[in-house]
Amino acid sequence: MQTQPVVFRGRASFGDDFVNVDSVNVRLASTISSQLLNEARFQYGRDNEFEFSQPPAPGEPTTGPSGKPPQIEINPDSGGISIGKPDFLDRRAFPDEQRWQFADNVTLNHRKHIFKFGGEVNRVHDLEDNLFLGGGNFTYVALEDFLSDFANPRSCGGPLPAPLTPCYDEFDQGFGPPAFRFTTVDYSLFAQDDWRLAPRLPRCRPDYRRQLAPHPRRRADQSHAPARPLERVPQKWPPVLQSERAQA
Repeated sequence: MQTQPVVFRGRASFGDDFVNVDSVNVRLASTISSQLLNEARFQYGRDNEFEFSQPPAPGEPTTGPSGKPPQIEINPDSGGISIGKPDFLDRRAFPDEQRWQFADNVTLNHRKHIFKFGGEVNRVHDLEDNLFLGGGNFTYVALEDFLSDFANPRSCGGPLPAPLTPCYDEFDQGFGPPAFRFTTVDYSLFAQDDWRLAPRLPRCRPDYRRQLAPHPRRRADQSHAPARPLERVPQKWPPVLQSERAQA
């Protein structure tokens, strides 16, 4: 997971990265009559990416959640070293995304017209499971402070009889729900007419497309977002004309 040429991390502080990609595609083309064709397509896909820390090295404290060591930074401002579980792990789903997509197209050949129309439904479900700093992070400005804590966790503090305290300079830990999920559903429709008045005349192609997508201002923690229209041409149907010269 570390791609830099040189990193200052312990040998058990790199982490492992995994990716599982699965997909299923189904296509059915039907000839209903000599003038009517239909094509239906379905796709299911899953992109499951996850990252886990390595087993702790000998001597690392296993005081973090699930028996994992916290991250320990030693002299980070002067090219020090980091040991323990990285602060951005574990990423149990980063993300786990599933997609269901269905599309259907109909083609009708009628005299001088070739009508094409159809629609599509695209449903995507995302799961993110990652809590930054969930295992905690200790920062030691000096190496001798870390060695003091390693030998005796309570060896620093003011003059006696003040109680002795640990020697780390800073501790950070993240709290809260580690996972959230959301679902979006997109719809799209289209209609098209290829109209040829004569073999040597340009082809006229009125085209209309409409797409319904989730509203961008909807909160991500709500399971289903309302759809909003995205139109390729205005609602009053001024056709988009495309001119193509037929080959003799």
